[in-house]
Amino acid sequence: MIRLRNITYSYPNNKDLALKNLSLEIGEKEFLAIVGRNGSGKSTLARLLNGSLLPASGQVEVDGLDTAIRTNGVNVRKKVGLLLPVPDNQLVSNIVEEDVAFGPENIGLAPDEIRYRVDTALKMVSMEDYAKHPPYLLSGGQKQRICIAGLLALRPKYMVLDEPSSMLDPRARAEVLKVLLEVKEKTGIAIILITHRLEEVLDADRIAILEDGEIKIVAPPSGILHDTTYLREIGLEPLEISVLIEHINKKCGSKIRSDIYKIDQLVEELCLLQ
Repeated sequence: MIRLRNITYSYPNNKDLALKNLSLEIGEKEFLAIVGRNGSGKSTLARLLNGSLLPASGQVEVDGLDTAIRTNGVNVRKKVGLLLPVPDNQLVSNIVEEDVAFGPENIGLAPDEIRYRVDTALKMVSMEDYAKHPPYLLSGGQKQRICIAGLLALRPKYMVLDEPSSMLDPRARAEVLKVLLEVKEKTGIAIILITHRLEEVLDADRIAILEDGEIKIVAPPSGILHDTTYLREIGLEPLEISVLIEHINKKCGSKIRSDIYKIDQLVEELCLLQ
């Protein structure tokens, strides 16, 4: 489990706190979505989770390891993989399989084990046919999948993904999200997805709303996504289907449930109204 207790953080030469007295627990094998508009503190939180940043006050523990204790740093980063928004900033080699092998080589694994991990990781993200390709020839979504494979090769217990689809088109975003869900299903790795796109969090176990450096709400998707008024107030764009239901109910005097998030469910509800 990852535990954050009363965390505060501020950047040098900035009096404003990026995170304020934040507490949160993330369970093993959980899919937690951390959602907030730009500037809410999401990226800062992502880096605190794997020890890349240390809190000014409070405590971050990963399976009992305090990230502020220097000797815990390597083990914390082995447990918590961090994926950044721009894949080009994380690619380090001219060949895909060499890039995925970079992490396992750095922790001193035997060549046979490295080969096995690279092959397994590439297969998990459906990129095994590109093992010999140069990463720069790949699409944005393919590059992001290679970065995910690089994390998987290190066998983390938790994966923190900071806006992994921010540089991608809608189709590539859907492909990356599908990969993440399949990875969680096959491996049991906990997924901590940081995003401002609500369509990416429908399958999350819980959503944590981050606003101005504070956790405001932690609830399952059904407890948050239907409240279009609140979402707009905190600068998030509600789901298109929620807006459509809102419009239908207002214009037609209908009473379609607001907790519908899939179009086939909406079609069924509309058919019942006839």
